Amino acid sequence: MSTDYREIFDLAKALDGLDSKPEALLRAIIGRAYYAAFHHASSLATDRLGAVLEDIEASMHKRLFISLKDYSTKDPVLKYKLQKISRELKRLHSHRVAADYTLMRSIGQDLVDSMLDDVGRLLKNIDELEIPEAA
Repeated sequence: MSTDYREIFDLAKALDGLDSKPEALLRAIIGRAYYAAFHHASSLATDRLGAVLEDIEASMHKRLFISLKDYSTKDPVLKYKLQKISRELKRLHSHRVAADYTLMRSIGQDLVDSMLDDVGRLLKNIDELEIPEAA
């Protein structure tokens, strides 16, 4: 059985709907939301843009940020949108890293709400992205 980014994002939202949410769960929600965005952006880069992420010397997350930011196209609108997606994904990644590794910093419901809203918007932007034949 395989899964996709929608199911991961739906899980994050379902977890957020629970009545009792200890901080560890808030951190998990942030992680699931980020990975929904990461996987959808990764599919954009590899499946729709033809990027070969393995050709970039960096961590997997940085490879994705770089491939979107530096995608070669003559379409200035597409270039701008891809750079914006890259920046937003990088920002969301920083929240995921903080949630996973900065345990001394308190995570609250406000950050979870913001993360879910931002990820939902990013997923929609990726879905609506029009890529011309000869981008």
